[in-house]
Amino acid sequence: MKIIRTARQHYALLAVASMVCVLCSFPSLLTRPADFMFQNEYDGFKNYLTVRAYLDDMQESILTYEQMNYPWGDYIIYTDNSPLIAVPLKLIDKYLFDISEVSLGIYSWIWMLSLFLAPLVLYRLLVRLIGHQIILLPICIILVWISPQTVRLAIGHFNLSAAIFLICALYLLQGWESSYAERHSVGLRRYLIALCALLILSSFIHLYYLPILALMCGLYIGISAISTARSRSWWWRWLVSSAIALAASAAGVFISLRLIDDRYSLRREGANGYGWDNWEHNIRSLYTSPAEMLIDFPLAASGPINYEGQMYLGWFLLLSLPVLLVLLLGRARHYWPMIKRQRYLLILLAVGTICYFIGLGDDEVVLGKRHHNWLNILEWIKPLWSGVEHFRCLGRFAWWMYWALGIGAAAWIAHIYRSSKTAWKYLLWIPVIMGLTDVAGRVQSFSKNYNKQSTLSARAITERLGDRAETLGAFRPNALLPLPYYHVGTEELDITIDPHRIQMTHHSQTSLGLGLPNMASQMSRTPIQDAEAMWDLLAHPIDSIDHAIDVAAPRRRLLEAINGQTILIMVNRAFYAGTSDYKPKHQPMTDPGVHGAMNWLRSTDAELVDSDYYYDYYIWKP
Repeated sequence: MKIIRTARQHYALLAVASMVCVLCSFPSLLTRPADFMFQNEYDGFKNYLTVRAYLDDMQESILTYEQMNYPWGDYIIYTDNSPLIAVPLKLIDKYLFDISEVSLGIYSWIWMLSLFLAPLVLYRLLVRLIGHQIILLPICIILVWISPQTVRLAIGHFNLSAAIFLICALYLLQGWESSYAERHSVGLRRYLIALCALLILSSFIHLYYLPILALMCGLYIGISAISTARSRSWWWRWLVSSAIALAASAAGVFISLRLIDDRYSLRREGANGYGWDNWEHNIRSLYTSPAEMLIDFPLAASGPINYEGQMYLGWFLLLSLPVLLVLLLGRARHYWPMIKRQRYLLILLAVGTICYFIGLGDDEVVLGKRHHNWLNILEWIKPLWSGVEHFRCLGRFAWWMYWALGIGAAAWIAHIYRSSKTAWKYLLWIPVIMGLTDVAGRVQSFSKNYNKQSTLSARAITERLGDRAETLGAFRPNALLPLPYYHVGTEELDITIDPHRIQMTHHSQTSLGLGLPNMASQMSRTPIQDAEAMWDLLAHPIDSIDHAIDVAAPRRRLLEAINGQTILIMVNRAFYAGTSDYKPKHQPMTDPGVHGAMNWLRSTDAELVDSDYYYDYYIWKP
């Protein structure tokens, strides 16, 4: 390895290794991006759909989205399609050239690019801490590919898979720390401005980055400044200025959302689901190997672990951390002076620990008993501001602990490897090699399972509709209503019904092929009144439109908004015949609208105009 010495050679080798991992994981997505998707079901399909439908939408406003929740639609900030990506693509498509057919390929490539770049940024951070070391190259690949964010590509949460945002925040905080130690005011301002810019921009990739990054940056800067209060009389100035800058950035995001959202008053302030165990970190996931790992870690959880609770550390950390701990305890006098000089790593570990306790949620089972988790600082904020409950997937805050442990382990392994003069140092490659087996397993799993045939390509839509497009289009419908109806995203779980995955694919293909908005919805923070109006309509058979609507009934608002427009109704015959595998959850507020919808349909005098193997198509003119 002596032939690879310079920084440029290290970066080149790491870039090649990172590219090889991406190429091997997503060969079809890279070579035929318009015909393949990471995921073509569940959230993955929905996130692709929102991008494709947003670009197809011909309305003037670039901030609104009308593909779902017809006749009201919503703003793109509530669709999970990452406005920072979708808006530029929309402007290119609208004013430069048509990219609708390759839009999903571009969308996929953006996430693959972030995965390719993440190890390179991480290496830059580690080089600042320890210098150029050949052993850091595979470690950077391992930490990125085994991270709890990278696995989100498989789940379909593409905008949450961008670990590069967290790594960039850590890189900028390290620069801030160095400038603070050197009392370099220009550097402090530069890094603080960069952190604020990252906070704002990442929020428009996914709004969860706002609390995740703001909390981390605020805690780090606060702890760093306060811990030097005795030696730096000016510490409070940077603490106050940093707090104001970060708070202003977060406030700027909220104010911008508020200014463009004329439906803000209809949205809930609180949300259901805060404190739900499935959305919190699961301690057992730290040592439980996911199914795709080539070599399972000997310990494993007995039951399944929900994806929000997952944070597998991998062989590299599970082997290296105990070894490093023994070395540090065994030679405390030798290492402690060096440890104290690594303020960045110590503060990072402290902040990671605080965030880890947030990730555990509002309570935790200890020794068989459930105890309230007062170490979760959000529990202290919640009585003061109920809006904190919107960030209810608390397990995501625990990601910082993964990066704190990973960066700390990488830095100390590299230090020992460089400073040791004995052959024993080569044993440090054992956890690295084992970690690479984890990477190999993940790459193999991605290549086999997450190069899915696109169900939103022009060919797939044409195959789905066939001649039916002309038949149904002749009636000039204005919207599509799927039955059974579903609605996700009101923040009210009592009126939330998830869609059937196959039915959602079919009626989404139909709506795109016919250019029709969908009356169902799968977004976030849609007003409760929208869902209530639909459930109320479907639950009440009517004799005629003239006398069946109570002035105070929620369905009146819906019918007034439709204003007599023609609706295409797509009915899943198997569900209403009782032969479908779709079993929506039973709840009083939605059951009449789910299971009684056929009674409503028969009362509308809607006309049956077509049928296929799965569905009946009706035309309804209110």
